[in-house]
Amino acid sequence: MLTYDLNERPEKQPLYEFLYERIRDDIVEGRLAPGSRLPGKRSLANHLGASTNTVMRAYDTLLAEGFLCAQERRGYFVEKVNYAPKPKAKMRANPGKPSAREKETEARIDTRGTRTSLDLFPASIWGRCMREALSLPTDELMRAIPHQGLAELRRALCDYLYRNRGIEASPDQVVIGPGTEVLFDQLLVLLGSHAKFAFEDPGYRKLETIADLRGTPWERVRSDESGVRVDELERTGASFVRTAPANLFPQGRVMPVKRRIELFEWANAEAGRSIVEDDYDSEFRYGSKPFSPLFAEDVNDKVVYMNAFSKTLAPSFRIGYMILPPRLLARYESSIALFSSAVSSFEQYALARFIEKGHFERQVYRLRNHYRKTKALVTEALSSSDLGSILDIERCDAGTHLLVNVRTGLSNDEARARGRKAGMRLSFLEDYTDLQKPGEQSSCRLVLNYAGITEDNLDDVIGALTTVFM
Repeated sequence: MLTYDLNERPEKQPLYEFLYERIRDDIVEGRLAPGSRLPGKRSLANHLGASTNTVMRAYDTLLAEGFLCAQERRGYFVEKVNYAPKPKAKMRANPGKPSAREKETEARIDTRGTRTSLDLFPASIWGRCMREALSLPTDELMRAIPHQGLAELRRALCDYLYRNRGIEASPDQVVIGPGTEVLFDQLLVLLGSHAKFAFEDPGYRKLETIADLRGTPWERVRSDESGVRVDELERTGASFVRTAPANLFPQGRVMPVKRRIELFEWANAEAGRSIVEDDYDSEFRYGSKPFSPLFAEDVNDKVVYMNAFSKTLAPSFRIGYMILPPRLLARYESSIALFSSAVSSFEQYALARFIEKGHFERQVYRLRNHYRKTKALVTEALSSSDLGSILDIERCDAGTHLLVNVRTGLSNDEARARGRKAGMRLSFLEDYTDLQKPGEQSSCRLVLNYAGITEDNLDDVIGALTTVFM
């Protein structure tokens, strides 16, 4: 079976074109011999996690250019071609030289949204929970766990969510998985390629790529300071919308009651509509008492709830969960349930104990206090520095980042390049949106994650930012 990593596709290149180029290169370079038969369109689409239409368009292009021939009822076969492609640089293994992706982590200062305060991870307590898990009877620890995840962990999560987020759900509704992205991919499989998604703009972009890989149609919907605009959502004809009402990233706002009501009215207007609620960073709210999740307010089974532990524990902690409404749970049982749980039973047992014994609640409380103090510290340091005369810090009610408007003649790309020279990785609001068009930029709007900033490196951060913008 042909295997290609579709994640390597350049951001703006159509998926079918990327697949066409990979197959063409394999034919030209002799990895696919003349006369060899290619997989059927549906088989290759299922194998790659793409749509049948994507494979069909790639095959049609190869047919038109003479790289393939089609034989009725037999399939597609490789033609003999004399084609001299542009020579490519040879890839040589060099264990001592990191890849470009690995180099991304080498910046001395990284203020992007993926950072956390790793020093606050309760390593000794987590180690104790792991040892308790390993001390369980061998037959209990080694047996296969349910496809939805360990029952003990699902019960512990339901108890925690009821106490802290007002969510009433049965453990049967909970699905454990290795992070939000994988769970979202499962949800797309569950809903089928006919389900059109809408994503907030600005917002988290990785899920759009996952939808592309599944062949799921989607569209971005303009958001304002209250969240996704329901009038714009109605226009798209989408049946599902992904939103993060507890933290409208990167604006750092919380969706107000009026917009929540409008969103529910949209979902309730047609039987096939649903809301996918990502409650990421909901633990970090610094103003008034946080609103209940949409899931807790839902009376018509219209909300799918998602969350993960990557920010409250560590980015490498690959456990997330989603809660399905009853109408989708039945569909899950008849489709996705054939897959085994993708999260180690050891970690699930340990996390169940970590939550049951109150360690997770204490960890969240500790982090919330720490980030509240860090936010105040960074805000004061920026305002009192030389940068204070050229920047405005916008209001952020949730999360672990600041939105900083820097009045400068630099473009984002120029500021990013200067940041690299200063050993700093920067991200900007425009990295998460298409709303601002080229040529309209009059300032740089930094998305400054302060979770990895401490009193020890604060001066270094301010100094690097000063080097970039002054």
